[in-house]
Amino acid sequence: MGVKKAMAGIQQKRKPLKSFKNRRKVLPVLIPKKGQSDISTISQPAPRYTIDYKNTKLLVKFISPQGKILSRRATGLTAKQQRVMANAIKRARMGGLLPFVNYEISGKTSF
Repeated sequence: MGVKKAMAGIQQKRKPLKSFKNRRKVLPVLIPKKGQSDISTISQPAPRYTIDYKNTKLLVKFISPQGKILSRRATGLTAKQQRVMANAIKRARMGGLLPFVNYEISGKTSF
């Protein structure tokens, strides 16, 4: 009897599994290989989700409203894709294609 009560106490102490409500839908992204400058041809157009610093519509999906780069857990990317995505976002920021901070959300006045 003592063993069953001890087991019942252990089972009650277990924490419920977390639900990933904040996880976004996974996008099938493609990493361009080195030396492969032109992925597209006339017969075969470029993939929609190629990770590139000029593809700002894609990069915006991986940035929070405040302007932070989202984590792998939130985006569903692999480690390699996340590294390439972070470098593309940083390159787009330095090139002036993406903002560093969203002033409207953060509540700060611009300049």
